Amino acid sequence: MAAYETLVPDTANYNSLDNRFRGLRLRDDQRADNISYQVALNTAFSTVLNHFLYNVPDAQMNQIEALSSTIDAQLINQVDNTIIEDSQAWGRYVAERVIAFSQTDDEAEEQTLDPQPLSYEPETGEGYWTYSADPERALYPYWGETARTFVISPDERTSVDPIAYSTDPSSPYYQEMLEVYNENNAARDADGEQLWIAEFWSDDVEGMMMSPPAR
Repeated sequence: MAAYETLVPDTANYNSLDNRFRGLRLRDDQRADNISYQVALNTAFSTVLNHFLYNVPDAQMNQIEALSSTIDAQLINQVDNTIIEDSQAWGRYVAERVIAFSQTDDEAEEQTLDPQPLSYEPETGEGYWTYSADPERALYPYWGETARTFVISPDERTSVDPIAYSTDPSSPYYQEMLEVYNENNAARDADGEQLWIAEFWSDDVEGMMMSPPAR
């Protein structure tokens, strides 16, 4: 949203979302007439990442900040100082307004602080997933029920029902699980590119992969 709102004034046939969402409140008079949207976008990204990636280790945040500075240095070369300052001001303004808007979603803010609530217990029984230790508890189990949407409305959300659980070797469920099992073992034994691909999508290498909800 921050990226979209930063660029939308310079984009034909697209409109700001500020009329659709109470509390967003973006004012055009905060944008100078002549700005570099690339510089503004880099500033917006830097600002929102610094806010929303609240649990990223310091070493990685330092890398993000260094990358932002490197991009800035490339973009502002031979650009008038006034344009640079105005562009950064616009990107920062939009990012701060989007951050403020996000904080009006009380449910999302609360769940962000408690992503694995003890109040949630998954359904148990044959074929159901469950956890074996507290660190494996479900992440954001209430998110889809209560957090505010901003791309589509709640009644537009759809999902495909999972394949029916079965222990019958001829069933689609059993065949798909067997394929995963065999591919997993083959990748582990080969210890090559397929293993790296599997690890990349596993979302469980802390500090290296994104978390499952973000995926």
